[in-house]
Amino acid sequence: MNRLAVFSMLVFGLVFCSCQSEKVQGQSETIQVDLNNALTGLTLSSFLEDPDFILLKDPPETLLVTPYQFQFKNNKIFVRDLDYNNIHVYSKNGEFLNAILSSGEGPQEFIQINDFFVTEDQVIIQDTFLRKIIVFDHEGNFTSERKHLINNSRFAFSADKFVYYMANDPEFDGRNFLIEEDGEISARLQPIETELEGSGKFLLANSFVPLGGERFLFYRPYTYQMNYLDLKMGRIEKSISFDFGEAQLTPAQHVVSIVQRNKLLTERNLVPNFTSVLPTSNGTLISFFRGFQKRYYLHLSQDQKSTVLISEPENDIIPIALNFPWTTDGSRIYYFLKSIDFYNQYVAGFTGKKVSIEAGNIHDFFQKNKDLLIEDRTLLISFKVKDTIQELMKNP
Repeated sequence: MNRLAVFSMLVFGLVFCSCQSEKVQGQSETIQVDLNNALTGLTLSSFLEDPDFILLKDPPETLLVTPYQFQFKNNKIFVRDLDYNNIHVYSKNGEFLNAILSSGEGPQEFIQINDFFVTEDQVIIQDTFLRKIIVFDHEGNFTSERKHLINNSRFAFSADKFVYYMANDPEFDGRNFLIEEDGEISARLQPIETELEGSGKFLLANSFVPLGGERFLFYRPYTYQMNYLDLKMGRIEKSISFDFGEAQLTPAQHVVSIVQRNKLLTERNLVPNFTSVLPTSNGTLISFFRGFQKRYYLHLSQDQKSTVLISEPENDIIPIALNFPWTTDGSRIYYFLKSIDFYNQYVAGFTGKKVSIEAGNIHDFFQKNKDLLIEDRTLLISFKVKDTIQELMKNP
């Protein structure tokens, strides 16, 4: 083979590798956010609508103690109990269907849930303590299990592929995301920032959020970054970071001691992280605090070209104190609270007042469920994000 041919092949190889690398890494974008330009004096009804109430009804022998992680599939609600390491399954109306219980360390058993993922017909559980992935059907019947030696913190599954988040553990070439296919690692994605290496696992209410097909959205703890992953293409499709200027932590500041970090956040009035990152049919709603006091909602449009920033909106929809939205089913966002708190606030807000009971409204829900609400149960309150939310920037 002559020198020209060899040189041409080398050049082709370099170009090919470069293209492959670019394809895997995808696009990266930073969006500047000026907290001083947030819209103020708005109400929740200016960007949320259509409240809905779901009371989760557990039998006495299988109580949901610490609901933390929610997934929605096939008109069912799957809830991870953080303390008891169980998965509770409910109908879309909150009726208890069954529970997948942690029962031991033997075959066909698990003792700890590090993450779980629901497909059309499976509930997949990762138990890092037992170093296994175990699978059940939606009715709670065991179907399979296998060894799992990767020390990831989060995972998702689609079309025979797993994606793992390594929580800044540099074990796999210093990459944060792994894609596994047929038991082999087929892609290692996104270099870990030096300052964040070994920062440890961070408890997240939401793991990989499905976007349809084989696409997922993942918010990285200790950052202000969202990653869009495409398992079919084996790549990060896009990474979007938000820059809050002087109001954000540096990577190194994210991982100092809790005492130091809280002092920084309070004294400098900084944004610690995102409380929730919830994609819906018309964009992504991001929630966060500044300095542990002021609450913000940041909405990224569906085409990812515009944002709306709202500060301290007044809850004019229902007289119930709401924290931040916790999770999403892809079309609605969900808050959750204890039913007894809802009961007490409803009574305080409406006692002695004339109310109109209409099908599905808060008064109808209270009248139908007041005997159960007074117990210590979990209540989900969901809303739709208005399609007109982006117009708020045009008409502040």
